Amino acid sequence: MKRIATWPSAVFPQSYGMGLMTALIISYCLGFATASLAQNEPVAPLSSLMSRTTNGYVPEGVWKIGPETEYAVRSMTGLGVDLPAFMAGATNIYARGQIWQNGRQSLSLGVDFVRMNRDSLFWGSQKDNFKELNVTGVHPRLVFSHAISERLIVHSSWEAGSGKGEIELTEEGKRRLWKKKYPDADYEARDENGHPVREDGSRMHRNYSITHRSLLLQSLLGLAQERFELTGEIQRSPTETLVLAAHVARFDLAELRADRFGCSLSQQWRGPKVGFRVGIGLLYQVVSGRDLDDEKIDDGRFLPTADLDFFVLL
Repeated sequence: MKRIATWPSAVFPQSYGMGLMTALIISYCLGFATASLAQNEPVAPLSSLMSRTTNGYVPEGVWKIGPETEYAVRSMTGLGVDLPAFMAGATNIYARGQIWQNGRQSLSLGVDFVRMNRDSLFWGSQKDNFKELNVTGVHPRLVFSHAISERLIVHSSWEAGSGKGEIELTEEGKRRLWKKKYPDADYEARDENGHPVREDGSRMHRNYSITHRSLLLQSLLGLAQERFELTGEIQRSPTETLVLAAHVARFDLAELRADRFGCSLSQQWRGPKVGFRVGIGLLYQVVSGRDLDDEKIDDGRFLPTADLDFFVLL
């Protein structure tokens, strides 16, 4: 049976999640920041984080080469591509620009275009698992940034998802996915919900790790996601920035849905031409619906994550 995935536009996380994240970000950032609140300084300090979820931009006429490769067509305006997604076969290009600034507050608007199909996959044998794969999405993004002090900047990013896709595994693809979750179970002896059973009829332990990791990977490719993120950056020195981020997100793929909350703590080192960021994080993800192998799933678990970035300015 063909899966047709459709996700709504402008769907945002619930207010209690936003309140929780706001309290978390502000309390941690204010605790880390050692500078007093700025007074009578109308111009905000520049962000050291050149990413789609902040108001940090590449200098005009300069290329930023890294996972997010971007070119600044003019001041506070950029065009870019998500390089890891592109290399995996998912075209993910974006445009962004600052549309408003008032003293220490600014507003940026961006949009991502995502396109992926079976022929574009660079995963080799993975193509054989899909009978049909055709996904297109447009993701508008709004970023509000507020410089609370000379060293502390907080960014709020809202991202919506709009688009549709057709996804269907081959019979062999369904078998491979199911066997990765249950290597010792009999695929032909599944029950009506796609769950494995023993010969005596009792249920086996359910292992949905592969589904959680697959959804995490596909969300990194930019497929079908609504996301709200708060990022606090503490500029400890001209070359060092501490980054604390938290987000809630929703991800839909065919009949499968994932809701998640994650947070991370990172350190960035930046010079005039190069920089890199490294950090660790934790993600809690709840998955429900039917997997692509037709198994019915209702599961939640914690997953470790990492925050890695590097770039060169040319």
